[in-house]
Amino acid sequence: MSPYTLAAIFYLIMTISISYIGKHVEKRLAASD
Repeated sequence: MSPYTLAAIFYLIMTISISYIGKHVEKRLAASD
């Protein structure tokens, strides 16, 4: 696997993880308020 492919996959995973965590945190903040 080329470094570019690895970087693209890593970037994709990070983006999905951050958006998922962001939504989760948002829900928790809204629930506790």
